[in-house]
Amino acid sequence: MTVRQGLDKRSLTTEESLVLAALHDQSTKYAVLRVINILTPFRNLISRLSCKVYGLSASQPPFPQMHEFIEWMWNDRQYVLRKKKWP
Repeated sequence: MTVRQGLDKRSLTTEESLVLAALHDQSTKYAVLRVINILTPFRNLISRLSCKVYGLSASQPPFPQMHEFIEWMWNDRQYVLRKKKWP
């Protein structure tokens, strides 16, 4: 017996309930890929601006470089879709 509902508030059958978890696992990879594709231009912009500021002999750019955040963000479709679990 399965007591679960879908996003449309319709009761799910046992078969639908079992399949849904696998579908969520597969769709998560594509959602992460989409987010990375959205954020990649910002990562590239921050990198280019940082290089230009350091080229002007500045000690530090006047904006956050966010190395800790963007370090994991590689726009590599095969890597993203192959990864087993995202943090």
